[in-house]
Amino acid sequence: MAIKFNLALDTSEILSLEKSLGFTLPLIYRDFLIKTNGISIIPPSFSNIKFDKVENGEISFSYLFGHALANTSLDILSTHREIGDEIDFLENPVIIGEDGGGNFYVMLCRGESSNVYYWDRTHLHAEDENLKYDIAEVGECGHLYLVSNTFNDFCNLISDSLGGSPLTPSP
Repeated sequence: MAIKFNLALDTSEILSLEKSLGFTLPLIYRDFLIKTNGISIIPPSFSNIKFDKVENGEISFSYLFGHALANTSLDILSTHREIGDEIDFLENPVIIGEDGGGNFYVMLCRGESSNVYYWDRTHLHAEDENLKYDIAEVGECGHLYLVSNTFNDFCNLISDSLGGSPLTPSP
């Protein structure tokens, strides 16, 4: 499985990101950014996370965003500024990744709590029978589905979908 890692961040860059967002990121997520500054699945590789809350039983995964990246479509702060207002009814949301098709992964930062949600922004699963969303859309933003209770658990789901590939670069 082909995974691209970005250049690591230092603590001052994390502090700058937190200042811009207006809240503190969980330590496990800060550590991930310091080590990798985000990841991308390189095509033709792909990742589907097993997820029983949607009809077909899986959701796609392509990117965990980084900070201060040249490619602003994969940058946490750029994405937050571009579409974050659509989910501003949530407490301390940070858009941390994407499925590759316009749906995002959102982490709600409450101290060291870091629930991760799949944001069905494009309404891909809107027609699914027996919807099992956890946060109902406001306006037309799309429902959010709890994927994991921690960022670490979310990383494990991604790793499992990639055949156990580690989400941090080898030393």
